[in-house]
Amino acid sequence: MAVLIEAYSILVRRDGVEQRFAGGVDAFRDFVPNRTFLTDGSLFRVGFMAHHDAMVFCTGLVRRGLVGPSGDEWRDFALADHRLGVLGRAPWLEVRRMPVDGGEVMAGWLVGSEPGTVVAPEGWRFVGSLTDSASFIPEEQVGERFRYERGEGGNDVLVDTVTNERGYVGRTVAPGDDLSRIQAFCQLAHLAAHATERGVLRVQSGPSRQDEVQTLRDRFGAKFLPRLEELASGPGAHLAEVHFVLGAALRVMDRREEAVGAFERAHRLSAPWEDLSVATVQCMLELGWFEGALRFAEPSVEHFPESGACWGNLAAAYSGAGRIDDALRAVERALVLEPANAINLRIRDEIEVQARRSRPWWRRFGPS
Repeated sequence: MAVLIEAYSILVRRDGVEQRFAGGVDAFRDFVPNRTFLTDGSLFRVGFMAHHDAMVFCTGLVRRGLVGPSGDEWRDFALADHRLGVLGRAPWLEVRRMPVDGGEVMAGWLVGSEPGTVVAPEGWRFVGSLTDSASFIPEEQVGERFRYERGEGGNDVLVDTVTNERGYVGRTVAPGDDLSRIQAFCQLAHLAAHATERGVLRVQSGPSRQDEVQTLRDRFGAKFLPRLEELASGPGAHLAEVHFVLGAALRVMDRREEAVGAFERAHRLSAPWEDLSVATVQCMLELGWFEGALRFAEPSVEHFPESGACWGNLAAAYSGAGRIDDALRAVERALVLEPANAINLRIRDEIEVQARRSRPWWRRFGPS
């Protein structure tokens, strides 16, 4: 069998979902943000009216475990439209026009199988479909022939600059919550989290002034936390960046256990990411969760072997877990990579003190 391709269609290999998508087929179906899911048994299809929304979905697939494109070759999934077929190369996928319901449509199926009949949505008819009516507005015409006017009820309203007629493009990202706006807010929130953290440290390094610390946190939290939590449970739920920044914000607010939960959600949605690995381990170290920290710190130095921060985190986690010799080797590696890193220098000093204390008393006064 084959699946119908209309508008921008993401064609996903079922075997890839079963083997690599976090949660398997049921989780994949839950992840689909609209009602366009189709399957012929071996291939899944999800459709979008906007190219941007299709690419956001593709990004979410990769962050949940599927193998993304390499160059112009698609691996576990492919992007196609009903005008051009596959937008790139997908050797595992057959796409061509087929007769259906008195018309001709684009359809796709796995190479090596027989297309047979084309699976279409319940009640679909060729007459009046996107393929028949030419009502689909491709990405390259938005901004050229078609001008964006406003968002309305989950749609983009576009004006045809030739005919002055209005058309509607269904969106899966809520108005005002497109990817660029979400990313811009997250960047701002992350910068503010860093600034607040520095402010808290400056206050804490002086006389005890807990009221000032709380004021800094309250000001930051009121401005950023509600929106981050809304994004993490809504339009940005599939974005690792949203959960990462939420974790950073919760950590600044001294809600570290919740921060770890946000970081772990970001890990599930993301390929290995250095900043995320560093933040996760540091937060666990601050909680004294040394074994948990090692669960993230050990893989991080495999993924980022040239990162002094990752090696320093690993050293601190080993130290907390009582593995002093491992800690010394890790911090030595960290300082080879970044000799002037003040945090790693402090970690080394603390590990050396711990090493001296762990020696038998008759060896404590010898060379370190």
